[in-house]
Amino acid sequence: MSFLPQPDPLTRSRAIATNAIDALQREVIRLKADKQADVAAHVEAAMNALKNAYDIRLKERPKQEQRIPASDWREPTDTDQGAEYLVKSEQLFDEEFNPNGICVGTVVIAADGPGGHIATCATWCNYQDHYHTKEIAMPFLIRDIEN
Repeated sequence: MSFLPQPDPLTRSRAIATNAIDALQREVIRLKADKQADVAAHVEAAMNALKNAYDIRLKERPKQEQRIPASDWREPTDTDQGAEYLVKSEQLFDEEFNPNGICVGTVVIAADGPGGHIATCATWCNYQDHYHTKEIAMPFLIRDIEN
């Protein structure tokens, strides 16, 4: 099993910020054309604040993130049932709280029989400051938890 190459979180956030800044710039141009200079000034100030906040985030980003080698990850098998593993999946990705898409989960065989697996994972809910239980289906990879 292989995941399609995914951009790192910084690349994704750069694209989101760039799209937002471009949209704000278009809005400023439209407002100035409609002779709404006072509103355009406020939108332009918001756009500049977004640019500055993003520039600060780039500077604060750690230079080197610790990565788990790709060779350590594997697909679950039926013998993995009921055990806890590190689980890696696109379904677990969250730009702020889980940029690597990795958490601890328990692997179980899915109801559709051998070869189908589900991982029950704990994911962070920032709105209520607690963890949610989330069941994710294949595709996902697992890795033994090191003690």
